[in-house]
Amino acid sequence: MIRKLSFTISKNKKLVKYDLKFNSISTEGVDKIREIIENPEEGGHVTEIEVPERVEKEAYDKLKAALANNKPKKGGKGKKGKGKKKKKA
Repeated sequence: MIRKLSFTISKNKKLVKYDLKFNSISTEGVDKIREIIENPEEGGHVTEIEVPERVEKEAYDKLKAALANNKPKKGGKGKKGKGKKKKKA
């Protein structure tokens, strides 16, 4: 299953959220998923993955840290210095 998930993640660049809560993924599986999303060319676009509660906390925390690194940075684009226009008298 992990191999198929890896293929799906690497091919679907627009899909950034995965809900795997009700799948039989073990702690080892979560570690493999983390390795996939840490690779920018394979899963660098993934920003959210939900996994079963039975996964060990350490593996879950590492996964969340990897996902946090994939989130786009806020700001950087947009109009600066553009406020409300003043009314002419």
